[in-house]
Amino acid sequence: MTENNSLRNGISRIAWGFVFILFHFKINSIDLLPDFVGYILVAVGIGSLADTLGHLKILKPLSIVIAVWTASLWFTETLTLTNLLTAGYMSTVMGYLSTAMGVVILIFTIVLLTDLSVFAAKYQPGDKNIDRRLLVARNIYAVCYSVNLGLSLSVLLTFNNLPELLAGLTAGLSIVMSIAMLVTMIIILVSLFSLRKFITEAETNVASGTYNIPPFTGEGAPIHNDTEAPVYENPDNNETE
Repeated sequence: MTENNSLRNGISRIAWGFVFILFHFKINSIDLLPDFVGYILVAVGIGSLADTLGHLKILKPLSIVIAVWTASLWFTETLTLTNLLTAGYMSTVMGYLSTAMGVVILIFTIVLLTDLSVFAAKYQPGDKNIDRRLLVARNIYAVCYSVNLGLSLSVLLTFNNLPELLAGLTAGLSIVMSIAMLVTMIIILVSLFSLRKFITEAETNVASGTYNIPPFTGEGAPIHNDTEAPVYENPDNNETE
C-alpha cells in the first residue's frame, strides 16, 4: 500500500467512525449505529495516520478504552440490563463514572479534531480552509458537550429541583445545544470526506506523474522542493550505435 493509500484510508475510517459516533438510529431501543464501532474505526484510522503525526499514537489506546466503555453501555442497553445499573447505589456510581468518561471523550475529541486540522492544513489545496472548519467544529463541540456534561452533573447532584422558570431555561438550553451539535456533526463529516476526496485526487495525479503530496518529517513539517524533479530518459528509446 502506498503512502497516499494509507492516508486516504486513515481519513476514510475516521470519517466513517464519526458517522457511528455522532448519529444514532434506533429500532426498538437498539442503536443500529453503535458508538463503539465508531471508536474502533477511529482507532484503526489513527493507526494509518500515526506516521504522519506521531503524537496521534497517544490517542489510539485512549480510543480503545472509550470503545470498550461504549460497547459495555450498548450491550447493557441491548440486553435490557439497564435497570440493574440504575437502581440505588449503582445508579450513583454509574452516574459519576459516566460523567468521568464523558470528560475523557471530550478531551479525546478535542485533541483528535485539533490534530486532524493540522493534517488538513498540510494536505488540502491552497484555496480550501478545511483546517479552519475543523477548528470551528472543535470549538462548538467543546462548548456543547461541556454544557451537556454540566446539565447531566446537575441532575446527578440533585440540582434538578429548580424553580419552574429556571427548569424551563435549562430545557431550552438543551434544545439549542442539540441543534448546535447537529451543525457540528455536519461540519466535521463534510470536512473529512472532502479531505479524503482531495487525497484521492492527489493520488490519481501521482499515478499520472503530475503531482505528488509533499512528504513529512518530524511532527509533520512538509518538505517542499522548489527545483524540478529530474527527468530520466527511457534507455529503451535510445538509438543503438
